[in-house]
Amino acid sequence: MKDDELLRALSRAAREDDPLVDPRWDELAADRLSEEDREALEALARQDPEAQEALKAFAPLGEDVRAATVERALAALTHSTGVDAPEASKEEGPDSARVVRLQGRRRSLMTWVMAASLAAAVAAVWGLGRFGTTAGVPLYELTVVGGEQSTRSAPRAPGEEPPQLGSGSRLELLLRPAEPAHESVAVRAFLATRGAASLSEVRRWEPPVEISPEGAVRIAGTREALFPDLPAGEITVLLVVGAEGKLPEDAAAALRAEREEDQRAHAPFRVLRVRLRLDDGGRQAP
Repeated sequence: MKDDELLRALSRAAREDDPLVDPRWDELAADRLSEEDREALEALARQDPEAQEALKAFAPLGEDVRAATVERALAALTHSTGVDAPEASKEEGPDSARVVRLQGRRRSLMTWVMAASLAAAVAAVWGLGRFGTTAGVPLYELTVVGGEQSTRSAPRAPGEEPPQLGSGSRLELLLRPAEPAHESVAVRAFLATRGAASLSEVRRWEPPVEISPEGAVRIAGTREALFPDLPAGEITVLLVVGAEGKLPEDAAAALRAEREEDQRAHAPFRVLRVRLRLDDGGRQAP
């Protein structure tokens, strides 16, 4: 069976259970979808509001995002090398903090292949003759899926309510690199309740972690499996992804690293955070 035929067969089976489990969404995000399947998803989006939101969230990164990536990378390289960057376009790029909401029924949307357009943007920077090291890890994007609402991109808008996880809800935290990591990566996680008043209340969190050869990270599980001993209330998850052996050992170092995070194209590690609200009908967190 050809790849396209296999994809369509999987799609038909997936739609019988949940339209948003359709593997074509991942193919769309990776910009590998055939024109026929793209038209089929667009037709589905016209009939289903959830599919319409998914079509926006999984659209391949466009030229405007690639241009913004090149500009940021050039600025970082110029800062580290002292070489003047070529004049950038006067047009402003898209808001990098834009968040796309999805309904929380999507059960598995891990895309292990980066968007080809973003890879081309990074390659274009290095093709300009800039010299520098590729040691460390690239910039990362965090996608949160689960509960009553899901988001793609970070950070969230100020004042925006965090995703809610009720009893039995499933959560996925997906961290995707802007380009494949050049060395093995590891993840260290911390969490704190909203009322945490000191670093002693920010503790290590050790969820199940999957890491792809390219450096993509997936943390997934139910509310009970991921946070078995936490009462209802708002929590903050701090995720540190970076080269093995170079991650901060404790919460104090992680928080300090977040404040001083290196925004170069490659750095020893990246720090990402997300707020979540646990709601299981039990007692409230302080």
